[in-house]
Amino acid sequence: MEGTTVWRGAAGNGALGKHSKDSPVRTEDCVKCSRFPALLGCGIAMVSVFSLVFSLLAHFRTSDLQSRVSHLEKQRYTQLSALVSADQMETAILGRVDQLLEEKLKSYIPRFREVRDTSVKCLCPPGPPGARGKRGHNGEKGPPVSNWHLFL
Repeated sequence: MEGTTVWRGAAGNGALGKHSKDSPVRTEDCVKCSRFPALLGCGIAMVSVFSLVFSLLAHFRTSDLQSRVSHLEKQRYTQLSALVSADQMETAILGRVDQLLEEKLKSYIPRFREVRDTSVKCLCPPGPPGARGKRGHNGEKGPPVSNWHLFL
């Protein structure tokens, strides 16, 4: 019975899959399919390792920068304290605080309108506007303008 096709049911290689005894078995397709999950798992593992290394590198760089900043702050504090004594610094700070408070108070205190110097007799409000005055003199006339350029 060579060359005959055998139909297999759902319990076989597939739902009514057709299989011929003469057709060669495709092993290279099976090998490719079996390699794909392994490559995918290996790729995920490589990405995980890379992200872990990157995180550690970022952590060490950050801690190094933080130690540098703290060292510079300590150095600056010692230099500043050597230049200025505590009493001088206190007076400077209090002077600046007083200046800032004075500026803030000036902005919140209401301003009062100053009364203009007027005579004692004039306490009534201004009246309605008066009549219009005479028109001034006309200016000199300019040279005549030729309009021949408008017709071109």
